[in-house]
Amino acid sequence: MDAPLKLLWIPKNFREFTQSPERAYSGSNRMRAVNFHDRLVSFPDFSSDVAGLSVAGNWLMSYDIVVFQKKIVHPLQTAILKRRYDKLVVFDACDPVGESFVRWLDRMVDLVICSSHELEDDMHAKGLCTQTEVVVDSHEVDEAFVKQHSSIERPVVTWYGAPHNYHVFVKPMLETLKSEAFDFRWASSDEPDFLTHYGYERGVIWNIPMRDAWREVRSWQYFIQKSDIGINPIGDTIKSAHKTLNYMAYGIPVVCSPTDAHKRIVKHGVNGFFAESASDWIKYIRILADPLIRQEFGRSARDSVLKEYSLSALSERYGKVLQNRFRG
Repeated sequence: MDAPLKLLWIPKNFREFTQSPERAYSGSNRMRAVNFHDRLVSFPDFSSDVAGLSVAGNWLMSYDIVVFQKKIVHPLQTAILKRRYDKLVVFDACDPVGESFVRWLDRMVDLVICSSHELEDDMHAKGLCTQTEVVVDSHEVDEAFVKQHSSIERPVVTWYGAPHNYHVFVKPMLETLKSEAFDFRWASSDEPDFLTHYGYERGVIWNIPMRDAWREVRSWQYFIQKSDIGINPIGDTIKSAHKTLNYMAYGIPVVCSPTDAHKRIVKHGVNGFFAESASDWIKYIRILADPLIRQEFGRSARDSVLKEYSLSALSERYGKVLQNRFRG
């Protein structure tokens, strides 16, 4: 039997973890270098560490595989690992990058793992020659919770995400949302300006481990669970589908933008709806105001994503990609 592969994750913000461990659970750090690590560390084929979280240092030479997430923080050591030693250097990409960075990646890493097929296509269109694989983000739901849709006077429609995305994608819709017969709530980081915006829910806890968030009533997980309908407007930006997956896996129907990532999981009129114009968003939210339709769509959504996009399934997929590339 082969010895376990020693894997080191180096997240973008790893230096902050020693003084502020909660930072490990923010943004994309949570999705990959923490959640996937938590599963891979239990696999017999891996010995997994996270720089700044599970190990104080990042002694690159002692690892078989080094995964940089969003940012390569040690370019000199990375080049040495790739060119002189039998190591696998990986870049984990979740956002588009520029052409100059793509050319740099070709010199620095052996493998690029993308969080969506659209992102992989974008990398290749910009000239990436390095081998790529796609491992999408998982949902992060407590599988024991299933949304039960009952008849209520004003269904709760929600959105959650980064401040920038609120300004770009959600704020332009506010006047329309305010005029409808449902309650719109949204959550982001607590910025003073947001306190005056319609529907803002203050005090939501973001930097918290996934399983702790399942039990904490002020957490972003509980915020999702209170939803009757989820919306995810994205525009033409290349984004992960994990927010939509979280709603769907809980049995909460979604209305979302028709991005490539969403088209791979949402079947329009079956387990969710696609919307582009302002009239589309309102049309499909109104349809989902009916509790029987919400229940039907929610059940279909949950059935279609719960297992295939679970943390266990996608952690295993990620591990196999690393194994095959290292041993191949």
